[in-house]
Amino acid sequence: MLELIVYKDGLPQRHSFWAIVIVDNGQELRSIMTSMTLPNGVPLSPIMTMTARKLFPGRANGQQ
Repeated sequence: MLELIVYKDGLPQRHSFWAIVIVDNGQELRSIMTSMTLPNGVPLSPIMTMTARKLFPGRANGQQ
């Protein structure tokens, strides 16, 4: 579980939690927002999912 707080001008705008899974031997990441709350405590319905794929799968981290 990942906690994410978004700030604007130094003030929190929203607070969310994400469930994350790494698949395909670390080549892909999938996640879904499980909750989101405004600074005043008002909960919002989670509305986002994310998929990320490594662009250069044969390349080790930090190698050119």
